[in-house]
Amino acid sequence: MIFDFGKMNVRDEFIAALTVFLASSYILFINPQLMAEAGMNFDGAFFATGIAAALGTLLVGLIANKPYIVAPGMTLSIFFTYTIVKTLGVPWQVGLAASLLVGVVLLALSLSKIRTWFVEAIPEGLRYGITGGIGLMLVFVGFQRAHIVMPSQFTMITLGNIFAPEALVAIFGFLITGLLFIRGVRGAFLFGILLTTAVSLIVALAGGAHPILGVFEIPKNLPSVAFKFDFAGLTNSPGSLSIVLGLFVVAFFDTIGAATALLIRGGSTDKKGRIQDLDKVMISDSLATIFGAALGAPTQSVYAESASSYEAGGKTGMTAVFVSIFFVLAVFFLPLIKLVPIEATAPVLIIVGLLMFGGIRNMDMKDYGESIPALFCLAAIPLTFSISHGIGLAAIMYVLLKVFAGKFREVHLGMWITALLFLCNFLGIF
Repeated sequence: MIFDFGKMNVRDEFIAALTVFLASSYILFINPQLMAEAGMNFDGAFFATGIAAALGTLLVGLIANKPYIVAPGMTLSIFFTYTIVKTLGVPWQVGLAASLLVGVVLLALSLSKIRTWFVEAIPEGLRYGITGGIGLMLVFVGFQRAHIVMPSQFTMITLGNIFAPEALVAIFGFLITGLLFIRGVRGAFLFGILLTTAVSLIVALAGGAHPILGVFEIPKNLPSVAFKFDFAGLTNSPGSLSIVLGLFVVAFFDTIGAATALLIRGGSTDKKGRIQDLDKVMISDSLATIFGAALGAPTQSVYAESASSYEAGGKTGMTAVFVSIFFVLAVFFLPLIKLVPIEATAPVLIIVGLLMFGGIRNMDMKDYGESIPALFCLAAIPLTFSISHGIGLAAIMYVLLKVFAGKFREVHLGMWITALLFLCNFLGIF
């Protein structure tokens, strides 16, 4: 039996699913735009993104019984478009072949439990650093969506115009969502998103805008990117090994970081602190990558925004099943999904980020051999906007500190390999 209906509240799972879906639905807009920049047909990329997200999320729900979203990863899509296609000049069809190959390799490593072995190699302090770093990244994304911060030529980021209509809507949303959450209202996040969306629509209509453009829409050119992977082109590309290895490192550690943080947040650890069910999440992610590449979507990963499902009442894979249904429906109800502004989901990300960041209180700050690398991870994840880069910098710092402290025997073989892989990656070897 996949789900234990005796321990499940279907209403809570449904509300959690709708909450986490709305918080992550931006993938339906952003990923097709990135793929279009790589040369894909936008409508085909949109359909591939929605169906790949639905399938990946369904897999993690059925196989791992977890309330997570698995969809084409933003970091991986950026790497796909700007590094593989635009920088290296490789056709997107070849990039999809590399993604599919990476998925097969990840599946083999997951089935053999090698990926789980790598996670077990991560010291406890660094695990809390990963969780906290992802929390800070969610807070940062929430501040961006709320228009509270904006890019700056001189200081990288600065205070935005907090009296702009969009910012005021987001601040209202934060206050109402925070109040509902503090008072323990069931479905606080979902109600916060819906109320903020309603206020946003009122503000838009008062300003003379007409945001409601329709409800139902059938995407065009659906099969234009499906099954277009080019293995012959990948084999003949001079930098094929670098393409595959680069994509592999980012995909491998992105999911390890997100899944580890989510499982810790969800209490999936035993009395000795060992993470449970990680192998099932990894297998789901790997299969999603294979099927996604076949559909025309790049490498998939577990979304950090999935943490909001726990806070909204989601506890099992039933949440993921509901979310997968929402992704399928969203492919045909895109105009309706577009009504939810990014400002409406910002408060949820900020509050969930706070809850994930709170895990650092379990870190032993006096163990500087772990707390210093954990600080690197904690800061690097939001500042580089990459989970894998945060893990990489922390792993290198951890190994170096242990070596210079004469404690190199304490370093797990998996950490040596992780540090070496990222050192090669940062040096541009692949």
